Amino acid sequence: AEIIDENITVTNGVVHVINEVLLPPSAVVSVADYIADESREHITGNLTSLVEIAEYTDLFRFLEPLGPITIFAPTNEAFDKIRRVVDEGNQTAVQILLQYHVIQGIALSDDITDGLERMAGNAEM
Repeated sequence: AEIIDENITVTNGVVHVINEVLLPPSAVVSVADYIADESREHITGNLTSLVEIAEYTDLFRFLEPLGPITIFAPTNEAFDKIRRVVDEGNQTAVQILLQYHVIQGIALSDDITDGLERMAGNAEM
């Protein structure tokens, strides 16, 4: 979006007029497209194992009909820790493992509890 009129001072802030409606990434791309998009290297560069395994198991095709979903996306380091435990040649077992990381519906981090730990800020979820 481009700012077409800027720095309009109002009583409780500033307004910038733009030429497009701003949409969150979730409104314009699917989970699969977001995770696999190489232009987000700073985020997705640490998710290459997830992308490879998702492609191997056809996870993204499985996710499409579920509607809104939340994914807990393991990092490359997380996958490295379990490579000795999981038989990557067993496509069904890997697919089941990945399904544990998907829940139907949108769950924002503030909505998640049950003892999961949030790394940023060291606060429990």
